Amino acid sequence: MLIKLSIHIPIKLNNRMWFIHTMTIVLQDRLTDSILKIVQNSTEPLETEEILRLVRKQWRNSTRTKIMYRLSNLRADGLVSGKMLGAGKGVWIWWSSSKLRSSADDENAWPEEVQALENIKSGRTNMITQSADETLTELKELENES
Repeated sequence: MLIKLSIHIPIKLNNRMWFIHTMTIVLQDRLTDSILKIVQNSTEPLETEEILRLVRKQWRNSTRTKIMYRLSNLRADGLVSGKMLGAGKGVWIWWSSSKLRSSADDENAWPEEVQALENIKSGRTNMITQSADETLTELKELENES
């Protein structure tokens, strides 16, 4: 990941303002590169905390805020994909769009795995509590019938 900075210097000549581009400085964000490599080398989606744990092996002073900022930028650039799951703060999961396999890639995949991958790609995800709420409703109906 490269960050390009241009410096514009205003110069006043004959009562007119001119802007001169003096240089372009290119800085390499090595933390972002590390995050990108981790996500791209993973064979499955990773939670933010998993990425943070792996990044801290190389960058000890990394915080969740720094990681989330860079992951969000990578997501905006289209280099990684991410989705928040759950209620409240929830959990963000991240994956490399090019590496996430589809159900067609693996004929031996379990039906649950196929459904989960399709849900992640389409954005349709059930919260963990949703199935529990449905089960509780069914149990209450059975209890009322007895």
